[in-house]
Amino acid sequence: MILETRKIQLRKAQQHLKEKGIAFEKGLTDQEIEDIESSYRFSFPPDLRWFLQQGLPKDKWFPNWRKQDALLQDFFDKVWEGILFDIEKSHLWHSDWGKKPETREEAVSIAYQHYLNAPKLIPIAGHTYLPSDPCLSDNPVISICQMDAIFRGTLVDYLFWIRHDETEEVEDDYEKRCPVYSEEYRKIPFWTEFVKENVFG
Repeated sequence: MILETRKIQLRKAQQHLKEKGIAFEKGLTDQEIEDIESSYRFSFPPDLRWFLQQGLPKDKWFPNWRKQDALLQDFFDKVWEGILFDIEKSHLWHSDWGKKPETREEAVSIAYQHYLNAPKLIPIAGHTYLPSDPCLSDNPVISICQMDAIFRGTLVDYLFWIRHDETEEVEDDYEKRCPVYSEEYRKIPFWTEFVKENVFG
């Protein structure tokens, strides 16, 4: 279920992206949505589902949901691969995971189990993702690169921010409306604390 006001905002966001040079092809059908959800084992939140059904962004920065290939899989894989890199190379560790084990194997095993139990992140564009659970509109967008993670507002907020002109007076307003962390965002299991610890240490 998605509110009519949200549909209007998403249409405007699509138009904004078109004006910024991003092409769109025919949106995903119900059957295509079902196939993707079955293949990757998640459900699209209503706002992202509706947006993708109105038109599929045709740009290398966005996932091509019609091609369930290595490039699409890479959008999913790079989240864990980045976390793994920081655990192994930068020796980072999340406090919610308990005391860090002495061995690499134990540390990776514990972190990976926490990651597997977390809501799957659905790629939006680049390093930005939308949590799949709860399956509701207006989940916070997460920008994540390795263990560096911040919030980027809701889907509507983020889509309007993409490729904004630096001369436009949107940056300050965006940062005020969409802080990198806030208790006002919907709480997402695992990921809210993950972002909070990254922002505040």
